[in-house]
Amino acid sequence: MKPPFPPAVLAGGVLWLSGHVAQNPDGTFFTGSFTEQADAVFAGLTRTLDAYGAGLSDLVRVECFLTDSADFPAWNAAFSAAFPDDPPARTTLVTALALPGLRIEIQAVAVPSRER
Repeated sequence: MKPPFPPAVLAGGVLWLSGHVAQNPDGTFFTGSFTEQADAVFAGLTRTLDAYGAGLSDLVRVECFLTDSADFPAWNAAFSAAFPDDPPARTTLVTALALPGLRIEIQAVAVPSRER
C-alpha cells in the first residue's frame, strides 16, 4: 500500500523523513514483536535514506513514538545497535499509533553528506 504522503522531502539540503512504521518493502504492514518491528522501521528508513544518497549516519534527529513504555529498554537497545557511534539527537514519546498492532513509529531529520 502506497502512503498518501511522500516518505521524505528534501528542502534546503535537509531531508525531512515522514513517520516510518513496520512495513515490508512492498508496503504491507506487519505486527511482529517489538524488536522485529524496530528492525523493519530501521530497514525502511535505510531504504528511504538510500534513495536520497544518504544513510543512517546522516541522521541528526530522531523522534520515536512507542505504544507501550515497557518497550523502552528494547528501543534503547535497537537505537544503540543502529547508532553505535555518534548517535543523532533523540526524543521518545509514548502514544497511540494510527494502525492497530503497530508498536513503533520513527520520524527523522537528515543532512545528507554532512561532515561530523
